[in-house]
Amino acid sequence: MPWRMEQALNVLPPSKHRHTDVKTTLARRGLALTRGATSIPWRGSHQALPPSKSKTFAKLFENSQRMFGDPDTKLACMYDRMVLAGRGTPVDKELLKAPTCCRYHWLQYQAGKRRLIGAVLPYEDPFLPPTPASKALQNLRKPDQLSRRVWHDLNTNARVQATIATVNVRWHSLRHDPGYDEASLYDALRPHGHIDSIHRTSQLSARVTFSELQAACRAVAAHSLGRPENPLLCLWYHKSMKNKGFYVRRRHLHVSLDPFAT
Repeated sequence: MPWRMEQALNVLPPSKHRHTDVKTTLARRGLALTRGATSIPWRGSHQALPPSKSKTFAKLFENSQRMFGDPDTKLACMYDRMVLAGRGTPVDKELLKAPTCCRYHWLQYQAGKRRLIGAVLPYEDPFLPPTPASKALQNLRKPDQLSRRVWHDLNTNARVQATIATVNVRWHSLRHDPGYDEASLYDALRPHGHIDSIHRTSQLSARVTFSELQAACRAVAAHSLGRPENPLLCLWYHKSMKNKGFYVRRRHLHVSLDPFAT
């Protein structure tokens, strides 16, 4: 039989070899626990406790002893919980006893004790409250209120000055597709009508102004624009030109198509 398996079979249950000091303290105070009823005073009365409450009292007393006991006792309880939970081995319990056979086993004992000593000892360093995050650092990358106001006014003026036959054109960013430029956009949208201007607003979008409203309507209503591998999405630049209305009825969102005059 392997030595590790033999050690695992020789481990006694925790209830038979642990917490003898607790039983001694209870016996000295006249609170010796039994399997049946006990004479522990409960809430000012001397009635007998049921077995379930006596076990609860014993468990709470053991937890208090673990909390205020010495580090070795805490380590022993932690090793027992590790073994019972399946995260440790019975060999770990042997690390609690300082070996004197050789330096290797002594260093192994010190390493195992140092691994858990920080988890059971109280925090001795002075408590330093976390410094509050500065709002100036949080708003460092955000534009100030004046810049946001200027950009809002510029976009509003551009939207007001644009004609009603202005549309937004967008496309996808593909790995093997270069996208669209002014010339390719002109070639893709020219069959729908005469184009006055094309303005690139970003790497994947542009603003196109048609000469006639009918041409812009045909471009928006077209099912396929541009290349088949990277089609164009054409939407109205002015929100009032969108022919879709949304309303809620019986907690459901409905879409209504409202034709507009051309």
